[in-house]
Amino acid sequence: MKTCKHCNKTNFELSEGCKNPTGISPAVGDWVCNNSLHAGTGNTNASKEVTKSSQIQIRCLQSDKALIVRNLKVGETLGSFMIQLAIAEAKKRNFQER
Repeated sequence: MKTCKHCNKTNFELSEGCKNPTGISPAVGDWVCNNSLHAGTGNTNASKEVTKSSQIQIRCLQSDKALIVRNLKVGETLGSFMIQLAIAEAKKRNFQER
């Protein structure tokens, strides 16, 4: 007798016994257990640990921006550079007496 390796279902004629049946799969020709599918995973290449949803807009002199851009490291973006500096400064100020 066959047993589902995901939910230990043994009755393959009916969905009974399966912890999470989705229905009959034409490809498999039998009931399919939800635990064996990759449902709901989405595009794993597009997944991010943290979604950045807030924006900061800065107005500055063209000469100041040019100075900063000239001194970026290879592959570093202006946004990541500015955020790193702002976070570092905010952490310093957070620990100082007010």
